[in-house]
Amino acid sequence: MEYHLIGEIPIGCRIDSVYFNDLSEFNKIVTIKGSKGIRCEISEGFRFRFNSTQPVIPNNSCEILDPNSGLEISFILWDFFEFAWPSNNLLILDSTIDLDVMIRYSNYFYKGGVNINFVNLKGIDLNILVNDSLLIEYWMIFYINCIDCQFNFYNQKKPERSCFDILESNLIKIQSFFQLSQANQVTTFYLEYCEFKTPLCPLIFKSSYIYFLYISGLANTFYKKRFFEISNETFDSLDSNIQVLNLDKLENIDIDSKILNALVFGSLKENKHPRIC
Repeated sequence: MEYHLIGEIPIGCRIDSVYFNDLSEFNKIVTIKGSKGIRCEISEGFRFRFNSTQPVIPNNSCEILDPNSGLEISFILWDFFEFAWPSNNLLILDSTIDLDVMIRYSNYFYKGGVNINFVNLKGIDLNILVNDSLLIEYWMIFYINCIDCQFNFYNQKKPERSCFDILESNLIKIQSFFQLSQANQVTTFYLEYCEFKTPLCPLIFKSSYIYFLYISGLANTFYKKRFFEISNETFDSLDSNIQVLNLDKLENIDIDSKILNALVFGSLKENKHPRIC
């Protein structure tokens, strides 16, 4: 059996079990025993850094030197990166984490493309990349999964709760969560049991290219309040490109214009109808 030595895992990360898209059940994200990816736990001062020069081929048997035991560990390494925030950690996803470096790393090690998990994310800056041209030059993404995340948006640590806030900040360009994929990619965004505490401004989706958008776990019950709504402000040339919308595992949720915003989901008309489960 052929093995491919990984070399050095990114600093502050480790090989571990990660959430995995179970293709046998199209709308399901699970943890599969033995499915290993690169997992990075976010703490104060975390920055994605690596020094490795030895390539690895995902989906094949690999081995790595365990720094604790000094033994080589063999396993199947899948093409998943997982960024996990501890439950009591209020740090957000912003440019200080250096996703730019992760893009270079993923291109070097994963020529066919990658999958990215964000777990327990508490907030997202409106500009999470320093050099967004890297997306076009280097990155191919299959899945972007956000599990138990809170979609609170910020600009340089300042909360951006409305379209007025975003316009007042005079941002030249939004390069945030929904802008992580490009027009030449068939990328699925899967949002599972996420919280949207305030209606999202349509500008959050400006220049987004999302082939499949899955939102799972919305609820309006006595025990759970988990809504997804988009505010009704209008803008010229929003250029939001979302081809398929799947709403799954809904509890007492009305499918209306607060969800199916015409500006954000205008591309659904070209794909006949949104897919709603």
